[in-house]
Amino acid sequence: MASAKKNTHQDHSAKGTIASVSIVAIVIVLMWIGVFSLYMARI
Repeated sequence: MASAKKNTHQDHSAKGTIASVSIVAIVIVLMWIGVFSLYMARI
């Protein structure tokens, strides 16, 4: 019973980690798109 509770805690933590990493990745990609579009506009 204790291991089942620990497993759900790990799953919750893993989901939070995946969500955080995804948000950071999306922000980085959006920044790159913005910088690239500025670069293309100035050429």
